[in-house]
Formats: sequence, structure tokens, C-alpha cells
Amino acid sequence: MRPGDVVLCGISAGAGAWYHGCITDSFGDYRPWRGGLGLVPGSFCAHMDREGRAPAYTDAVATGALTGGYGCDDGAGVHYVDGVPRNFVAEHPGQLVYRVMPSDLPTASGVLVEPQQMTVL
Repeated sequence: MRPGDVVLCGISAGAGAWYHGCITDSFGDYRPWRGGLGLVPGSFCAHMDREGRAPAYTDAVATGALTGGYGCDDGAGVHYVDGVPRNFVAEHPGQLVYRVMPSDLPTASGVLVEPQQMTVL
């Protein structure tokens, strides 16, 4: 690290808090929450591999309730450098990060989900 570098980290809600918004079940059912700190651009979904999270997140991005962003399986994460995603990391093979963006392509159901190239630590 260099002087002045900042490390932001967290899992679950602790990861989502750095973004503009995220998917949460803190208030009951999965729902978009737009109260993040906005230190990292876009939106986030932790536990993308858990039942119900991926559809809630992709629906929120497709409808505009959340901006596009990243969803991470448990054990996976996004490494940013100067506000730009530089690497996508996982503890074990098979854990993924997905880029989730709004789309007007007719086959995209309003959202484009792209698995990222992973680095297993």
C-alpha cells in the first residue's frame, strides 16, 4: 500500500454499504435499498448464489430500482483500484462475480448478467 491508500471491505451488508444501493432482507423480503454510502459506484448484491437473491437483484436493475453493478457469490469479491474494478477474486473455484447491467436487448428481460473472469486465491 501507498500512503493515502484506502481499503474498503466487508461481507454481506458490510459490502453493500459502500455502493449506492444493494439488495437487502434487513426489512423482510428481499428488496432494493438505495441508502448506501456511494463510495463505490453502482449497486451490489451479496450472496448472489443464495435462493431468491439473484432474481431480486436482476429485477431491481431491470426496473431501475437499482443502478447496474455487481453480484457476488459467497466467498467471491470485487477488487477495485482507483474506483475501477481490476480483479474478481474467489476463495474457491466455482465462486463467481456477475456484472449486472440494464439492457434493452430483446432477449435480455431488461438486464444483462455477465459472469466475470475469476482469480482463485
